[in-house]
Amino acid sequence: MGSYALAIALAGAFVGKVRDWPGITLSVLAYGLIPRALVSSFAGIIIVGEGVGSVLLLLPSWRSWGAGIAILLLGAFVVGQAIVLRQGRLIQCGCFGRSIDGERVGVSTLARTLLLLALGLVVLFTAPTPFHPLHVLGALLLMATGSVVVAILRTIYDLSREREVVDH
Repeated sequence: MGSYALAIALAGAFVGKVRDWPGITLSVLAYGLIPRALVSSFAGIIIVGEGVGSVLLLLPSWRSWGAGIAILLLGAFVVGQAIVLRQGRLIQCGCFGRSIDGERVGVSTLARTLLLLALGLVVLFTAPTPFHPLHVLGALLLMATGSVVVAILRTIYDLSREREVVDH
C-alpha cells in the first residue's frame, strides 16, 4: 500500500514538472545550491527520477529500485529545503511544478518531504525483492540514462524551435 502512495506522489510531481519545465528549472535555480550551468540537467534528473521511480514502485519485483530512487530524490529535497529554511529565504518549492502549486518552502513542506522519505524507507525494507546496496547504484544509473535521453530530447526540441524562428 505504501508503495502505491509513494508512486502517486512521485507521479503527481512528475506530471506537474513535465508540464512546467521552465518553472522547475527556475525553482532549482532559486534554491541556489546547484551551479547555474547544471541547473537544467539537474531539473531533468529530478523529472526522470520521479517518472521512473513512480513506475518502478508499482512493479513488485522492481519496487526496491523505485524506493531507492524515491529515497535519493527525497533525501536531496530534504537537504535543499532545510538549507533554504535555515537561511530564512522565501522561495517556491516547485514540488509539483512551480506554476501549479506555488507553495513556498516552509516547515510544512519539509515535514511532508520527511514523511515521504520515511515512507520510502518503509517501502524499501519491506519490498518483495530484498534490498541490496547495488540497488542504489542501479537507481543512479537508471536516472543518469534517463537524464541523458531527456537532455537529447530537450536539445532536439530547442533546435527545432530555433529553426522555426529562423524560418519565419
